[in-house]
Amino acid sequence: MEQLEGRDLLVDSVCHYSDGFITNAKSSKIDSDGYNSVDIDTESRETGTKRTLTIFEAYWSDLIPDRVQETPLTKFWRATKLLFYWFTGGLARNVFRWPPRFPYQTSIAMICIGIMLVLWYLSVAAMLAAAIASGDTVVADWFTQLAKWVGIPDNWASQLDVILNSAFVVFLIGLFGVGRLQAIADISDFVKNYLRDEPGAASGVGLRAKLRKRVLDLLDHVHSVDEPYDEVFVVAHSIGGIIALDALAEYGSRLEKISFHTWGSAMGALASQEPLVEAEVLKVYDNKTRLKSWTDIVFRGDFMASRIPVPAGRDPIFAPTIYPQMPEGGFMRQQKLHMDYFRCEEAILPLLQEVKVHDMEAAAVQSGEVSGDKPLTA
Repeated sequence: MEQLEGRDLLVDSVCHYSDGFITNAKSSKIDSDGYNSVDIDTESRETGTKRTLTIFEAYWSDLIPDRVQETPLTKFWRATKLLFYWFTGGLARNVFRWPPRFPYQTSIAMICIGIMLVLWYLSVAAMLAAAIASGDTVVADWFTQLAKWVGIPDNWASQLDVILNSAFVVFLIGLFGVGRLQAIADISDFVKNYLRDEPGAASGVGLRAKLRKRVLDLLDHVHSVDEPYDEVFVVAHSIGGIIALDALAEYGSRLEKISFHTWGSAMGALASQEPLVEAEVLKVYDNKTRLKSWTDIVFRGDFMASRIPVPAGRDPIFAPTIYPQMPEGGFMRQQKLHMDYFRCEEAILPLLQEVKVHDMEAAAVQSGEVSGDKPLTA
C-alpha cells in the first residue's frame, strides 16, 4: 500500500460498517509533531453518547526493498537462502506433523506457498542460466571458471537453460503467473528479513528494530498529547500483527490503556518458524500490566491467517479467536479475502462500541493505523 492508503481504508470502513452509530469523517490534519490523522465524530443511536475517533498510521511499506536492479546472480543467491530458510525451519516440519499442529487450511496454504516458492526459484534459476548461456560477462565468467574447476562440461549452462525452460516448467510457472509468484516471494523474503532482523542496504539497523521503533514512536506520541487519550486500540492487519506485538511487548505499564486487535494475522504459524514470536506473546502474558483485551479475527478460509498462539504451559488469558462468516467467493480469491477484514463488521464495530470504564474517549491504533479521540471537554 501507498502511505496513508491503509489509514484511509480504515476510515472508510469505520464510517460505513457502523451499525448503531452515526459517523462523520473530517478532513485529514497534520499536528505539531508532523503526524497525519483523520477525526471521525461518532454518536450512538441508542444512548446518544458522542465521541471522536482519531485515526493515525504507522507506515512501513517503504522499507520493502526495490529489487529491480538486482543481477541474476544476486537474485539467485537470495532465492537460495530464502528457500533454505523456509524449507528447513520449524514451519515446514510442522506442516507434515502428525497429529496436526495447524488447522488443515493452514497446512494446505503452506504447501501451496511452498510449491509457488519452488516455481519462483526455478524461474530465477532459468534467468541465471540464460544469462550464463548468453555470455553475460558479469555472471558467466565466474560460473565458467567454477565449472572448469569442478569438471562440468562447457555446455552445461545451455543444457540447464533448456531444462528450466521446458514446456512443463513454463506451463507451471504460467499457471500461477510470474507476477503472483514474485509477490509471494517478496512477502516471504520480507517476513524472513523481519523475523531475523536482517539489516537493509542503506543502514546497519535491522528491519525488525526499524519497524518496532516506528510503532513505538507513534504510540508514544498518542500518549504524550496535551489531552491524553483514556484508551488506545491497536489494530494490526496481516504481518502488522507481528510488528505491533513486538512494540506492545516492550510497552510496560502503558499497556493498561491498550486494547489489541489482530486481523488475519499469521502469528500462530510463524511462531513455529521463529521462537521469538511465542516469546513476544509470553512477554505480553507476563507483563505486570496486562493488555485491556486482545481480539483476534480470522476468516476460516484465509490461508494466510492463523490464530494467535498460547505460550507453552499457559492457559489462555484473552478471548478466543473470532471466526466471522467468510464473504461469498472469498475462498477462491485469497488475496481479496485477506483484505476483507476491512469490510467485516465483527472487526470494525468493536472500535465504535461504547467504552465501559471510560465513557469520554477512545483511541484506535493500527500498525498500519493508529487512532484516538479527544475528550468531549477539550
